[in-house]
Amino acid sequence: MMGISPLTLCSVLLFVGTVTGEHQAVCPNPTMEAKQGDDVILRCFLEPEFNLSASTVDWSRVDLYKRPPVHVYRSKKDDPRAQMDRYRDRTTLNHKELSRGNADLLISSVQPSDSGSYECYIPKLKVGCTIDLAVEKENQQSTTGPPEEDREPHRKVPVAAVAAGLVVVAAVVVGLIVFLVKRGKIQIG
Repeated sequence: MMGISPLTLCSVLLFVGTVTGEHQAVCPNPTMEAKQGDDVILRCFLEPEFNLSASTVDWSRVDLYKRPPVHVYRSKKDDPRAQMDRYRDRTTLNHKELSRGNADLLISSVQPSDSGSYECYIPKLKVGCTIDLAVEKENQQSTTGPPEEDREPHRKVPVAAVAAGLVVVAAVVVGLIVFLVKRGKIQIG
């Protein structure tokens, strides 16, 4: 019988996790504030880097009913037919940066109606991240009162999905180890 030390087992699991190359979408600024009329860049990139040039990139408003598209990139080009009218001719995705895994979205001349939760989602990799944008009206003074309640709760589905996936993978690995120990295929210690 073969004995495996806990250190060796951890090293193997770390190596397997690294080799699988699972990607993660990162929105480094999960909350942003802007003034009416500003141009805003919603930042989204993949770790590790992945060429998105041939992938679909969906930016949508997850705080609105049916999660309407703000900007859609598919078949190596933008698809303005899919986006909400209010964003037409106001959004730009830098196509050159897609090859580096960068899916930043520029929204020109933001309006208070642009306030909300935006999701950057890559269907091929099943990864996404969310950014909450608050646009202040021109000449609006800051108040010291409590913030208004959101119309709809913010969804953090991608984070929950990743956490659930990691729990399932960990359970499978532990189950496999227990199975192999009970069958006498490996010994721990």
